[in-house]
Amino acid sequence: GGHGHGRGKHARYLAVGTLGNGICTVNPGRTTGATSTQHATSSAPGHAAGMHSAVVLQSHLGKVTAVATHPNLNQYATVATDRTIKLWDADKQTLLATGRLREFGSCVCYHPNGSVVAVGTHNGEVAIMEAIKASHGWAWHTKSRRNIGTKIRNLPEDGAGGRKGGKAPKPERNELDNVHAADVEPSQRFCELRDIKFSPDGSILAVASKDTNIYLLDVTQNYRKLGVLKGHSTFVSHIDFNWNGTVLQSNDASKEILYWDLTTYKQHSSAFGLRDEKWATWTCPLGWAVHGIWENNYTGGDYDISAIARSHSSNVVCAGGSYKSVKLFPFPALPDYESRTFYAHAASPAGMAFLHDDKKMVSPW
Repeated sequence: GGHGHGRGKHARYLAVGTLGNGICTVNPGRTTGATSTQHATSSAPGHAAGMHSAVVLQSHLGKVTAVATHPNLNQYATVATDRTIKLWDADKQTLLATGRLREFGSCVCYHPNGSVVAVGTHNGEVAIMEAIKASHGWAWHTKSRRNIGTKIRNLPEDGAGGRKGGKAPKPERNELDNVHAADVEPSQRFCELRDIKFSPDGSILAVASKDTNIYLLDVTQNYRKLGVLKGHSTFVSHIDFNWNGTVLQSNDASKEILYWDLTTYKQHSSAFGLRDEKWATWTCPLGWAVHGIWENNYTGGDYDISAIARSHSSNVVCAGGSYKSVKLFPFPALPDYESRTFYAHAASPAGMAFLHDDKKMVSPW
């Protein structure tokens, strides 16, 4: 904790840092009785009656791993290594709700109508979450869960589950909800999920796994498995649907680009035939329409693009990578196109997403 002094006799306050990466201010001299999610009047034992406190800053306990924006509202969702999902108000820049995950989320996306959020986790689980607004505020509810992909029977020595063949260590208590996450045996883990997307009509959920496969789930049948796309030589990192959900493009860790026919669940034989295809989203860092983001940077060295996002209007695309910056390009981003660079991150961005009206872009790290 710490303290500061405002101007004036009655403007003194304490600034307190919490274990949950939050900052609160406490004003012993203010005796208002107003209470809200952002302000509270304390009368707890050991505290002076009427002591006023206000939440200045809230955040995740761990590193943010992914972000998704609501298709109709100025809200966005984030997941992090603290095993929570959070809902944020983009206008007020405030936290609306915190939900609990059984394992930390590695990817997240909204359904096209904004009704639910799909979260892919580090241990291969897909969680379908719904944010509901009640009289006391917003709250997350879990609608469905299922494991996807290949089961890992033995974890490596430095894996998230602890030593090979041993029991996973009990996670630390999360002060936000005072609940322990369930222990997970290494034999029960599945490969990490790296990307997740709904089709434009919301009927299919595509899940990219670290086991090199892409899994297609039927949203209308409680996320029953429709098919598996096999062809990558290493783990799939990014996926995007075309405008009508009949084609999927994918990138992998070896910088390979594949295209998939979703009517047959087979790989397209000619990528050239898709050169004019319209895409519902573009988050794949590799492809003809974005090869200009690598120009003058990628020469086989250590530079890498960690995240990109195209605006909903398809006019611009943002890219962030090893230089801890965010670059804004016209879309398509071709070689020699001018770009603008913004420096705000202390590390490579964990994800990027434009708000529904394209007036703001969110890039956590």
